Amino acid sequence: MRTSAVPLGRPILSGLKQCLAEFRRDLEWVERLDVTLGPVPEVSETQPTPQNQDQKKGVNPEDDFQREMSFYRQAQAAVLAVLPRLHQLQVPTKRPTDYFAEMAKSDQQMQKIRQKLQTKQAAMEKSEKAKQLRALRKYGKKVQTEVLQKRQREKAHMMNAIKKYQKGFSDKLDFLEGDQKPVERS
Repeated sequence: MRTSAVPLGRPILSGLKQCLAEFRRDLEWVERLDVTLGPVPEVSETQPTPQNQDQKKGVNPEDDFQREMSFYRQAQAAVLAVLPRLHQLQVPTKRPTDYFAEMAKSDQQMQKIRQKLQTKQAAMEKSEKAKQLRALRKYGKKVQTEVLQKRQREKAHMMNAIKKYQKGFSDKLDFLEGDQKPVERS
């Protein structure tokens, strides 16, 4: 099957010529706001690094981060160049406080998103509380086992002291006082 090139018809050709004429119109810069700049130089560009040398060669289109960073830095350079020019022409660059814009998402959609975020945050707080409670229980159990071991050691020590006294190896009864300190009489 043979395909032939479709010749451009007069309406299409005239439309293209009309668009080209619109592009060629000599408008003031404030009407066009066109700026073509390279990326902003990095702050730490005193010594060339391998990354800076790569950027001078070009951006790797396969590296998403590098590509996005290049877009960001180019936009940053444009803003830094254009803002003083706009201020010089007395063009306002900040929104008025009573500015209302059309939102990309409806209020209902934003309410759903807000509710999802709140439930997610509540679930995170709940799991964090549960983790803290588990940690406290674990710590309490550890303290309890230490206290029980200490009591068992004291009991074993006392039993040894009693056996020594019964067998006649010791004649002191200090072990019966326990943790009580002797009271001094004045």
